[in-house]
Amino acid sequence: MVKVTNITAKKNKHCTNDERLHEAVLKNNLDAVKKLTKVECDVNARQTSGGKTALFYAVCYGRLDIAKALLHNGADPDLPEDRGNTPLHEAVEKADIYMVHLLLSHKADVNAQNQRKQTALSLSSLYGYVDIAETLLNNGALIDHYDNEGRTPLLIALHEGNEDMARLLISRDCDVHHCDDKGTSAFYLAIHSPNLRDISLARLLIATGYKVQQDKSWLCADHASPPGLFFSNRKFFYELTGQQITDSDECTNDFRRKSIKCKSFNQSKQLLHEYKQGLISDCVTHL
Repeated sequence: MVKVTNITAKKNKHCTNDERLHEAVLKNNLDAVKKLTKVECDVNARQTSGGKTALFYAVCYGRLDIAKALLHNGADPDLPEDRGNTPLHEAVEKADIYMVHLLLSHKADVNAQNQRKQTALSLSSLYGYVDIAETLLNNGALIDHYDNEGRTPLLIALHEGNEDMARLLISRDCDVHHCDDKGTSAFYLAIHSPNLRDISLARLLIATGYKVQQDKSWLCADHASPPGLFFSNRKFFYELTGQQITDSDECTNDFRRKSIKCKSFNQSKQLLHEYKQGLISDCVTHL
């Protein structure tokens, strides 16, 4: 059973060795850490508030030597804090690839999940840490694991506009057809995400064999846009795929409104941005 300590009692002469260990980590006192791990001390004791271990604090503050000492003396690399984040999650949050390597070398669970079902790879995709993602994948990270919103690392990367991360995941044969719990596809995000610079990732998805004709979600109007603002039209689809859309392919009434079309993809994105910022009141009149 993991002990719980109160590290706020640092001025209390009667505080336990477990509490002193946490204090030594916070003060970056490597010698004290080494001494305390040699006496009767639970190296895996958790803080009363937050549930963090001494190792978690060492990772949080980037204290590699202290983390090594704790792991050498039995620290569990997989003990989570109260939100379910393990030291590996924290190492990714801090973009500390050296700490990531250290934890993985001590058999940290590369696919551990926090309360939001996020793995370390999920967080790497969120922040765009490509080097860390490669390390995690090389150590067995599940490339198609999805969080509590049904988002895989690829969907997260596309949503956040982390293009290099998306390219890495696609090159590693991730599932490009998976949709999140709202039905959002990778291709939809590659077209609509305001965080992406262009549609090069959409073209890359097509090059990998993405079945565009079977994904009708991206053909509809964006939910955040006013009526009539469409990113998708015949000309744009042909430019993107080299394929013509026939009347039988147009599966929604919205898409049949050929009289209202964006002049270009970049213009439509700019208009939507201005509409959301309140700079214009009606995008349709600007088309």
